[in-house]
Amino acid sequence: MVVKWLVRYRVLVIQAGSSSGEGLRGKADALYQAANNLYSAVHTAGNAAAAKVLKYKAGAEPTKGLRKLAKELHSAAQALATAAKGDDGKAAENLATAVGANETDGNLRQKLRELAEASSDLSNKAQAVKTAYEGSGDTGVKQKFQLVQTKKTEYDKNDTAKAKYQAVEKAWTAFNAVYNPEAQLKDAVGADDTGPDGEPTTLRQALYQLGSAKPLSSGLSTKAQNVKNKYGSDWGGVKQKYNNVVKQADEYEKGGDTIKGKYDTLKDAWKTFNNPYREAIYIIVNLQVNLLPLETLISKTIPHLVVNSRKKPTN
Repeated sequence: MVVKWLVRYRVLVIQAGSSSGEGLRGKADALYQAANNLYSAVHTAGNAAAAKVLKYKAGAEPTKGLRKLAKELHSAAQALATAAKGDDGKAAENLATAVGANETDGNLRQKLRELAEASSDLSNKAQAVKTAYEGSGDTGVKQKFQLVQTKKTEYDKNDTAKAKYQAVEKAWTAFNAVYNPEAQLKDAVGADDTGPDGEPTTLRQALYQLGSAKPLSSGLSTKAQNVKNKYGSDWGGVKQKYNNVVKQADEYEKGGDTIKGKYDTLKDAWKTFNNPYREAIYIIVNLQVNLLPLETLISKTIPHLVVNSRKKPTN
């Protein structure tokens, strides 16, 4: 058992990398750079290609893309406002107003429609969408949603309002999964190969803590679990955020060769990171449940320690 634990330790630490340029830490750096480059290309103000991507994200019809998701966000916010009865300082009502009850009231939904229907002046119309979303001070949809979040304690006091608040959060998450998945991916991977003393907030922080762990140090299993948690699955974490980016592949292609090229680079960086990560997890899981012979595990992780027990000794 001790030998297997040591092999498991070697799997984790060797794969994580003992320095920023090694192992999964080095591959995570390349993944961040690729995600950040795509984000910059897609969200640069005044860039014609970026505006074109946002135009196609907006949706050609009211029932598609961001236009559909914005309508659902408005409906959810309005339902919460009705349930809250003004006890939230009209936070939900203000969010609903900022999103817009229709596509002609001058708010976010109208800006999305105008961009979607435009054949010229795309950069200015895309900037109008961004301004309606980001705002200045507390005028944007994003700020209105953040204010709604601060009222969660009030909503939780009423079962109906609590359920309506959860619906607003769900609608907000769905909107942003299309609007800015590139930003979410780069932030989840993390810009820095460093780690806090406490729980990591990014994948790279978690890998740093694991790769920097000393032999037989306490908390190793927690550090390994933190890496798995930050990587996540199809339902959360870096993996889900990458999947959300992939869903925008058609929009990136319509944005032109430069943006498509950056998306292709991201796909390559993901494959380069994901394959050894999945291999490491496979080995660890099978070691835990004894599905792989110890010699096989060692050969995959510490080849120089492999001994062929079947080889006859020579005289």
